[in-house]
Amino acid sequence: MSKRIAPVILAGIFLFIKQKRQRAFSRSIAINRPQRHRYSCYFCYINITSKKACDIVFLIGQIHFTGFVFFAFLLEIGYMYWKLRCLNLCSWQENTRTCMSKPNFLLIGAQKSATTSISVMLSHHPDVFVVKGKEPHFFSENRQYARGWDWYMSLFSGYNGERAIIDASTSYSRTKAFPNTISRIIKHVPEAKILYSVRHPLDRMESAYVEWMSTPRFLFENTSINDMVRKKPNIIESSRYWKNISAYRKHFPDQRIKIIWFDEYVNNPDVVLADIFEFIGVDPSIIIPHSHLPIASRKSLIKKMKMSGRTTSIDTTWNRSTRQWTVEQLGNDTRQFLEWCGKPVDYWRIDPNDKAWPFNK
Repeated sequence: MSKRIAPVILAGIFLFIKQKRQRAFSRSIAINRPQRHRYSCYFCYINITSKKACDIVFLIGQIHFTGFVFFAFLLEIGYMYWKLRCLNLCSWQENTRTCMSKPNFLLIGAQKSATTSISVMLSHHPDVFVVKGKEPHFFSENRQYARGWDWYMSLFSGYNGERAIIDASTSYSRTKAFPNTISRIIKHVPEAKILYSVRHPLDRMESAYVEWMSTPRFLFENTSINDMVRKKPNIIESSRYWKNISAYRKHFPDQRIKIIWFDEYVNNPDVVLADIFEFIGVDPSIIIPHSHLPIASRKSLIKKMKMSGRTTSIDTTWNRSTRQWTVEQLGNDTRQFLEWCGKPVDYWRIDPNDKAWPFNK
């Protein structure tokens, strides 16, 4: 008789322990309610196994005590296996979603080479997602990188399964000013592809000068572009296209790098956008409305400065000595870049000895 009662008593103990575990688990989940969905299948399993265990135990009341202990042991192993499988599956799904929302394309610049316009137009493609705010500068600026990976990933919270995910930050191409950029990119998004927009080096510098003069720091200064070139070495460094892209080529093969030409984009934006779409693996046949409209032009910046009450002039006229010095700084770099891209050496007319002056437009 005692052998028949023992399994029933053990079953009661077994169910009591299960209920205690369920309550303890409920309390732990209540602390972190956003993750409660992970454990829904776990709760279901507890309820089902508990009821089945009770029914089975009462049906096999005649089974020997040692046989029931072995049966309970197997049931416990099954329960533990299901719990781990459930949690690991949920964790895997979450990690997959996180990985899928990481940028797989980086628009690294150059500054004042239509990067704003290009990123806006790309964002209108239904299969392209561009990071919030356009320029997080996460991989370049230390203060942004210190905010952490979770903060950076929050900028992609609007991701909805798009094939191309783009971070457009022009500081990523300033390899001298931000030497840690590429190593951080390799650490976090090693499979990313690079988009690099470039324009006539002196045109780019003039546009950068106008933008700097529109900032509060220079709003009431009378600084010409000749003074700015000497004061701000970064204005030249951003036009060293060969030096900057060569730093990326050490880690990214050429087939993962796409050069976008500013003049070609301005003259025929639909063709250039289709070419970019093909490179990033989305439907190139989609036409973006109003792609010909400028997003951030020099005229708009000058108008902005006048509206802000600027009283000093904006002098974009080069003097002979400064322009000659600038061309000497950039000449060899630009020629190497054009040769690598398969463009004619005189595409931007870089020759310090040219009587008509270099960089002829």
